[in-house]
Amino acid sequence: MYLPTFHPGLYERPQQTPFLDIGALFKLLFRPKEAFEELYDHTSAAQGYILAIVFIVIIAMLGLAANLAILGSWDQPEDAAVPGLTGGGNAVLSVIGIFTGILFFWITAWMFHGFIKTKSRQPSMDKTIGMMGYAKFPAFIISSIIAIVMPITMIGFADGTDDPETAIGAICGTLALIFGLGIIGLFWAFWVHSHAQSVANDMSNSSAFGWLFLTWFLVYLIQAAVGLALAFVVIGSTI
Repeated sequence: MYLPTFHPGLYERPQQTPFLDIGALFKLLFRPKEAFEELYDHTSAAQGYILAIVFIVIIAMLGLAANLAILGSWDQPEDAAVPGLTGGGNAVLSVIGIFTGILFFWITAWMFHGFIKTKSRQPSMDKTIGMMGYAKFPAFIISSIIAIVMPITMIGFADGTDDPETAIGAICGTLALIFGLGIIGLFWAFWVHSHAQSVANDMSNSSAFGWLFLTWFLVYLIQAAVGLALAFVVIGSTI
């Protein structure tokens, strides 16, 4: 039986020469369906990879700067340095994070495509990667905010009080703020990514959401195990 497309007229449009459409990034934050439909005919895997790498590198550098700023604010003897939390250790972890982030971006796209290639109307690994790169923008914004707010908040409280209870309260408040932003970012990312993959593969938003949820869950488990192992290696080398 013929199944109608979820995006009428989109897949009959002629494909243009792919190019990076920076202007679409801000539109996809709030009107993702419209933005991704506009991106479809001039987006390929190359644009997705470029954006993913840029976002991953910037977030890694912001995270490194935040960690070094927090460490620099700690008033502790030189011989009390925490193993693995030195500047060198953080830099190594950041570099590792960049390479693993790029690798797991590809693994996510590959796994998602494997799940939906026999279930969607227009399965395309090329479009999956391309749209997935653009769809990382909301997570990039939230991660950037966290990387900037966290050191400012923690350093500000550390400089303003010698009371341990107040300091602990400040840390808990910062962690609560980060958790709240993370939850917002997660739902925002799911919403945008669902539209991205709905357009990329001609499938419903609900179906895209379900397969993305499964993919992200599996990739998160793998990434957490790899990250934990690498962290232990780096920390062990600095003891």
